[in-house]
Amino acid sequence: MQSALGTPASELEVGIRTVNVVDGWPGRGHRLRMNAQGPPTLVAKKAKAKVISTATAVPAAGAWHELRLMATGSRTHVWLDGQPAGVFDIDAKAGAVLFNATRGDVEVRNLTVVFLPPTVSSLKDYQGRRDFTFPTLKREVRPNYPFNAMAEKVAGMITYEAVVQADGSVGAVILKSLLHPELEHAGLEAIRQWQFIPAILAGSPIATMVDIEMSFTLK
Repeated sequence: MQSALGTPASELEVGIRTVNVVDGWPGRGHRLRMNAQGPPTLVAKKAKAKVISTATAVPAAGAWHELRLMATGSRTHVWLDGQPAGVFDIDAKAGAVLFNATRGDVEVRNLTVVFLPPTVSSLKDYQGRRDFTFPTLKREVRPNYPFNAMAEKVAGMITYEAVVQADGSVGAVILKSLLHPELEHAGLEAIRQWQFIPAILAGSPIATMVDIEMSFTLK
């Protein structure tokens, strides 16, 4: 994306890999803070985040700048006008990206989102192979029903895509459908605690992508 800070006092915050509960952001998420008085900095509250490296790039006020974010695994890489501006290690929770102009005049244009191709094969890629065994769920944790969603009488199905790692634990989880922010987050937190018997290919455990449907029903 491209952004412009109107004055040196202007400040833009971009929520990255933040908890998918809008009412709780930015207090419960991660913020990348930009102003014309220093390089981009990371602010984290009630979440794990640390700075791996930072550069001296400073966005000048009154000019358009290209800001690029790339999230891979737990790392978020930041470039400003093509120059590395920082690497941050973040305890990822969910996939909302939010913008907040905290001070001064800020403009954003040419926003583009590109999803990186998966590095793990899906189960359909192994269908029909005699040397492949599908992963099986060993331990399931049911999500709590958030009070706000219950009070609003929200019910339905949410779908996720998750990486079952070679040790049977759950890695990255992708939200594939929307229902209610708090339900989506509750489901994600539960899935991250699941345990599987991993897929086996040619006698060795491997990581695979699985589809998960989670139903929320009011009783």
